[in-house]
Amino acid sequence: MDNSKSEHCYRGDPPLDEDLSFSAAPVSSFKHCPLADVWNNFVTVGLKVEVKNRDVPSRNNQIGNNHSSTKNSKNKSDYYWIASVVKVAGYFIRLRYEGFENGSADFWVNILSNQIHSVGWCASQGKVLIPPKAIAEKYSDWKAILVKSLTGSPTLPENFVEQLRDSLKSRMKVGTRLECVDKCRISAVRTAIVSKIIGCRLHLKYEGDEEDDGFWCHQDSPLIHPVGWAQVVGHELKATPEYARSSLEKVIDKKFDVNDAKWSLFPVPKYNPVLSGKGDIKFREGMKLEAIDPLNLSTICPATVTKVLRNNYLMVGIDGVMADDGSDWFCYHASSPNILPVGFCMLNNIPLTPPKEYPKEFEWYEYLQATHSNAAPVHLFKRDLPNHGFKEGMYLEAVDLMVPKLVCVATIKKVVGRLLRIHFNGWDETYDQWCDCESPELYPIGWCQMVGYPLEPPKDPNGNETTYTGFGPLDSRQKKRSSYKGKYKKRKHNSQNASGMNMSATFNYFEKASTSDHLNTSGSSLSSLSNNNEWTPTAGSEASSGPPPSSDQHGMSSSVVIKPSPIQPLLWGLPGEKLPDDPRHWSVSHVSLFLQANDCGAYCHNFSERKIDGSQMLKMSRDDLLKITNDKLGPVLKIYALIQSLRGSKKFH
Repeated sequence: MDNSKSEHCYRGDPPLDEDLSFSAAPVSSFKHCPLADVWNNFVTVGLKVEVKNRDVPSRNNQIGNNHSSTKNSKNKSDYYWIASVVKVAGYFIRLRYEGFENGSADFWVNILSNQIHSVGWCASQGKVLIPPKAIAEKYSDWKAILVKSLTGSPTLPENFVEQLRDSLKSRMKVGTRLECVDKCRISAVRTAIVSKIIGCRLHLKYEGDEEDDGFWCHQDSPLIHPVGWAQVVGHELKATPEYARSSLEKVIDKKFDVNDAKWSLFPVPKYNPVLSGKGDIKFREGMKLEAIDPLNLSTICPATVTKVLRNNYLMVGIDGVMADDGSDWFCYHASSPNILPVGFCMLNNIPLTPPKEYPKEFEWYEYLQATHSNAAPVHLFKRDLPNHGFKEGMYLEAVDLMVPKLVCVATIKKVVGRLLRIHFNGWDETYDQWCDCESPELYPIGWCQMVGYPLEPPKDPNGNETTYTGFGPLDSRQKKRSSYKGKYKKRKHNSQNASGMNMSATFNYFEKASTSDHLNTSGSSLSSLSNNNEWTPTAGSEASSGPPPSSDQHGMSSSVVIKPSPIQPLLWGLPGEKLPDDPRHWSVSHVSLFLQANDCGAYCHNFSERKIDGSQMLKMSRDDLLKITNDKLGPVLKIYALIQSLRGSKKFH
C-alpha cells in the first residue's frame, strides 16, 4: 500500500475526488453504527474544524502563537489550518481550507482521522495555525479573517472523537461463548467462541472444530444467540450432551459462567402483529409465504413454515429445493422482515422465483390449491416502515452475506418499503442481495477505513479489481472476491454442504442435540404454551412443541434428551416440616411448603389462592402454570420440572 495515500479515501466507482454528484447513504440511516442517532446534529455542511496543513509555506505566517513557538515546531505535523465541511459522504467529509474561494484544493478525509479537531484544539495543544502556501499572501491580517469567519460557526464537540471511539466498542468480548447458526447445516445452531472483534463485527470460531476458519457477523446479527437459546425456543442444537443439559439449567437459574453470552447482551425481538379480530390465528406449520432465499439472497421465493418453535420463532423452507433432512430450513423470528406475505412480490413488481421445475407460470391461487395449503395471514408479518432515508443509487459498504468476511463497495439498486436490493459494484447482478433497511451488515462509506477492516473494491470494466487506499486493514487481505468464480454454489442435497465441506466429517465431534424432548420424561412431548409474549430470562412464552427427534443420514447418535430433574436436590419440605410421602395426599399448605423448599416461594400465594393441592398440582400442564405465573417462562420450566420429578419419584408409586 502506498503510505503517501494512506489518508485518502477509497478511489473506485465513482472516484470521490472527481464525481461530486454521487450520493452516499447518510450515517443516520445506519442505526447500529457509531453516532448514527446524533450524526446530523454534529456533522453538517458549514462545520468548521482544525485540520492538518498539507501545504506548509516555507515562510512562517502563523496565527495565534508567538514566533518562538513556531521556531520550535519543526515537525510539519504541528501545522494546522481552519477548514469548512463542503460535503458529507458517510464517514468521509470533504474539506475546504479557509481562504480558498473554489474547490481546487478541496480534499476528502475520514472523520475519525487524527488530522481533524474541533476549533480551539490547536491553542490548547500548542499547535500552530498557519495558512497553506497557495494562499499565504492573500491577506495581511489572517487573524481578523478567522475571527470573522469563525464567529457563530459550528464546530465539533471537544470530545467528539472520544464519543465516536466509545461507540465503536462492542458489548461482546473476545472469549465470549454463544450459540450461532451452523454454516454447514443452517437448520441447526452450535456453540462458538468470539475470537476477534473489529468495529462490533465478531469473528466466531466453532467449538471443537479447529480446522474450520469460522465466520464473521455483526454483534446484532440474527444468526447469533445467548447461551441456552436453542433449548428455550426448541431449535435444533448441535453440541455436546453436557452443554445441551447445562445451558438450559443456566437459563432457569440465571447463573451463567463468566464467558457465557448472557441474554441481556441481545435485544429481544419485538413482535406486535396487527389485530385481525381473530386472536387465535398464528403462524402454523404448512402455511405458505414469500421469503428471501437464505442460500441465494438475490431471489425471493415461495416458502413454507416447516415448524413453529417457541417464542415466535419459525423454521422456513424454500419450496422446490428443500433438502429431505431439513438441513436447509432456516430459522426466522416472526417479526423478521425477510419473510413476506403471499402476493408481496406481485404488489411491488418484484420477480418471484417459482419452485424449481415448476411446470407452468406461477400463480399463487393455483399453487395454494395444488398444494392444499393456506397463505399465512398478512397481519402476522412485520409491517412498520421506518423513515430510513435510503434511496436508489446511494453508495454504501455492505457485507457479502454468502462470504461474510467480505465487506464490499456497493450501491442500493432498489428500495421497496423496508427492503433494499444491494448491488456489489463491478459484479454481476446474480450477486445482488435483498436485505432489510435495518440490517447490521450494512455500513456507511468510510466505515471500513474508520475501524480498520479490509474493504473489497469493485472490479473495473476489464474485470480487474481496482486499487484501495485507506488507513489499511488490521490484518492482511486474504482471499479477494475474485477468488470466488462464477455463481455461488447455492445448494447441495447430498453429503456435501453449501460450503463444499463433507458434513459427516464436521459432525464427528458432536452429538446432535434435538431440543424437542428437553424437559420430558416417559416419552411425553413438550406441551404447547401461549405465544402472546416474548421470552426473556424472566418473562416469555412458548408457541408450540419443538421439532421431533430426527434421524441423521450420516449415522450420528440419537438426540440428546434432557430430563426435567430439578437443578437442586428435590426437597420435600422446609427444615422441621415433614410432608406426606405421597404427594397426591398433600394439602394446599403442603404444596406451599414444597414450593418454598425448592426456591419457588414467590408463587406460593398464587397456588394457595387457587386452592391447588397435591393431587391438582400433579395434573398441571405448562399452560396451567403459565396462567399462574403470569407468563413467566423461567418459573414455569422450573416448577414443571419439579412436578415431573414428583411424578417419577419412588414416593409417588
